[in-house]
Amino acid sequence: MSLSHLLKKVETLSPGLDSTEIARLLFLLAVRDPNLDRFDDASSLEGEIRDIQYRIQATSDQHSAVAEELDSLADSDPCDFSTDHVWTLIRAIKVQSHILQMYLEPNPVA
Repeated sequence: MSLSHLLKKVETLSPGLDSTEIARLLFLLAVRDPNLDRFDDASSLEGEIRDIQYRIQATSDQHSAVAEELDSLADSDPCDFSTDHVWTLIRAIKVQSHILQMYLEPNPVA
């Protein structure tokens, strides 16, 4: 399957998405299967799209929550640094790692 054919299928299956969201989906689909062969079947493609959208939303939610924690941490007095602050930083690193994995690894992260 060509990328242009996949683009048309994604646009048909997800008519409400803007061009940025479609481009993101195409990229993540191509990372999952560079040959794009497994997306010939419409139901398989729909499942992959749903999974990717779910993962994007979950990762965005995690990122937002950690960003709020980091903003709070940045506003605190450095002398009051505690073990909770260290765990906040560790969670932030882990969330960033999940974001990178989503964009760089071909298989979904468990």
